[in-house]
Amino acid sequence: MFDALGECVGWACALDALLEGTPGYKGQRNNDNEGQLLRGLRYVRNQIVHGDTVVDVTESAVAPTPRVIIAGASSHSQIILPPTRIIWTFKVALSPLPANSPSATLEPHYADIAGKEAIDVIRRAVSWLDRTL
Repeated sequence: MFDALGECVGWACALDALLEGTPGYKGQRNNDNEGQLLRGLRYVRNQIVHGDTVVDVTESAVAPTPRVIIAGASSHSQIILPPTRIIWTFKVALSPLPANSPSATLEPHYADIAGKEAIDVIRRAVSWLDRTL
């Protein structure tokens, strides 16, 4: 799942970078709450490239109690647990940026997504891109 999150972030950021050459795009993105999520995701992408862990697995989401599925064709039973929440890591847990890092201008935008569910942030950013295109 973590690889897929990184891939989604990478593609969303690539599209955002490509669209920045379109007249009026930056202003439209920067003045929209969901558009601004892309700036936070760019920060995430940069942190991923440098090997930082940018997501945390938090408590199980509210769900019924775990169920045991008795082995059928396989040789062992499985315990199905409630889904877990994947959130963007809070900034204090990330490695500090060097003073001359190009990501320094993106760092304030990370506050918009820190602590929020990773999949929800990606969906909202992609939804904004979809509405914009």
